[in-house]
Amino acid sequence: MPKRAGVVDRVRGLGLLAALGGSAVGCVHTPTSNPPRAKAQPSTGQPRVAAQAAAAPLTLAAYCEAASKRRATFTPSVHLEVLSASLVARAGDEPRALTPADQAEYRTPRIFVSGTSILNAADIEAAEIRRGTLPEDGYEVLMVANVPAAAGQRLLPIVGGLIAFFVDGYLVSLPQLMAATMKSATVPVSTHLTLQEALASAARFNPPVDTAGLKQLEKRCLRGEAALCVPLAEERLTGRDAPYDTHRAALLFDKACSLAVTGACERAAELALNTREAAELLQRGCQSNHPNACFKLGELLLKQSPSSASRIAQGKANLTLACDQGVGRACTALVDVLGRDYPGETAPPRDVQESIVRLFERGCTGGDADACFRLAHISRHGSIGAADMAAAKRWLQAGCALDPSGGALYIAIRLGGEDTPPISDLAAAGCTNELPPTPPLRPSLCTTATPH
Repeated sequence: MPKRAGVVDRVRGLGLLAALGGSAVGCVHTPTSNPPRAKAQPSTGQPRVAAQAAAAPLTLAAYCEAASKRRATFTPSVHLEVLSASLVARAGDEPRALTPADQAEYRTPRIFVSGTSILNAADIEAAEIRRGTLPEDGYEVLMVANVPAAAGQRLLPIVGGLIAFFVDGYLVSLPQLMAATMKSATVPVSTHLTLQEALASAARFNPPVDTAGLKQLEKRCLRGEAALCVPLAEERLTGRDAPYDTHRAALLFDKACSLAVTGACERAAELALNTREAAELLQRGCQSNHPNACFKLGELLLKQSPSSASRIAQGKANLTLACDQGVGRACTALVDVLGRDYPGETAPPRDVQESIVRLFERGCTGGDADACFRLAHISRHGSIGAADMAAAKRWLQAGCALDPSGGALYIAIRLGGEDTPPISDLAAAGCTNELPPTPPLRPSLCTTATPH
């Protein structure tokens, strides 16, 4: 039985109720054992003929075709229903009894549900495993919708835009759906699990893995077939079509890093066990002429404590290299490094102020919305040079194109919520108060990509 989520996750404002009925038995895949070897025959002095031709190497296309067939014929071992729910009885609702512990937490003995099924097992594509943000969070399992857009329409809220999940009668999760629809393809079904519990939970939604074929593909990566390494590693971090294994993922990312695959060193550094190992991986990526690795390395060196003059100089050098190669965030980070030399209310000299503006300009044109919004603020108030409302409008438009929320994070943290651009100015610049675009997609082994 999966552990239940905390009461804060489970109680707040029920709108929809999802019931996961059925057996808790996971799907267990037992790889086919090696066939027994034939007994040695007495030598006849004649050349021996191979009894069986060697198996042809598995192609990625064949592996993915087999995976698609397995998924097409696989039926999850649980039945998923989404039902309307409320804490107050309505016409046509039936009461659902809670456990004594739940009754004490909810301060109400029952939840009333309708009998209308909206979503079922046919809508489930798979389940993913993800690590919690904090160590004590453990792991969570997320359901992947087969057709998110269609499922989202059926998940429109009846009350409050919330959805609750019951597994074997226990409420385990209460995630809030963004904008009252399922814009994401994933919905949590179990949280705060151990890894073994997460593996068992995901197995109820996922077809068996071709373990032998997977090992063949990973060996090809380790022998130098670079194109396979990153997608295979990413699969190891979802637990969908490969068993979840961070150690194996780190090994595959490391190999891809050694083969100079773009982004591999940065991903390997994210799984590094310590700062020294992460720095070495990022250094390898930077030396392979990957600007984002240089940026990450510069950030890492400048954050290390205690800092030293040589480490600060090296960090600045890496940020400068990344900025020169078009990484906007590296240019913005250099401004913050310059600020260390002028603490408190100390104003930097004119030439340094002009350098700050140029770095922000390069940051904005390099895709960093934060730099755009900070330039708009500088131009609007004449913080550096004369006030220029036309320039402020241009920078605000550039920022809104990158971050439709209007730089909510920048406004809250950089300016403390004070003296923010008027709402009318943000709207005129193209800001819609929506979240920024979704992050770039990561490669998947058998599909074009999967979200971060």
